[in-house]
Amino acid sequence: MTDKKPSLEEFAEADSAARFEENQRLVRERNAAQAAAAAALAEVEALKQRLGFHEQLDAAQLSPPDWLVPKRVKSAGHRATLGLIYADAHCGEVVDPAAMAGLNAYDLDISRIRHEALAKKTVMLSRGGLGGADITYEGAVLFSVGDGISGIIHEELERTNAATVLEQVLFAAEMEAGIIRVLVDEFSRVHVVRVPGNHGRSRRGKPQKKTYAKDNFDWFVGKLLQR
Repeated sequence: MTDKKPSLEEFAEADSAARFEENQRLVRERNAAQAAAAAALAEVEALKQRLGFHEQLDAAQLSPPDWLVPKRVKSAGHRATLGLIYADAHCGEVVDPAAMAGLNAYDLDISRIRHEALAKKTVMLSRGGLGGADITYEGAVLFSVGDGISGIIHEELERTNAATVLEQVLFAAEMEAGIIRVLVDEFSRVHVVRVPGNHGRSRRGKPQKKTYAKDNFDWFVGKLLQR
């Protein structure tokens, strides 16, 4: 007994169903390819933008401030290494005193004043306010622990900052260079330990853990200072 052969109509119907499934598969593959291409294009544009940032900053020339501190009188006695924690400068952020009932204010000028005060007071405290004037410092360690710029991680900051993110980076680098210069003049040997903060992120949204440091403007400030 032989199997019944499909009729012409049954054959045509089965062929049509197979073609439909094949067409659906091709449509799904096309849609997936288009989505992947769009994502790749968006990533390329983001990389171009970050490359543009890096090229501009790499070509920049820093002019760190030259803050004057009285010469140190050397003395014999205890030996130590000074440690200074530097964090949350938020260079470029603006705090309007009118919004704070006149209790606080912040802008680039105030930031510059505070950086100079930090450098000078660190030196003056090391000479007499940290256990007496009989300490000989063998060097200093600057712990630069992030948030040196206001950044663009929130829409509000991007609207109200006093400077663009590139201007913030250059300003922050010059201010930190000024601090390092004072420390070198006073303690001769200075080691800088650096970690990126939150506000230095180059993009909004959830941070990427694998590229967190090198995708952060705090990291780039450090590379400028290395020069």
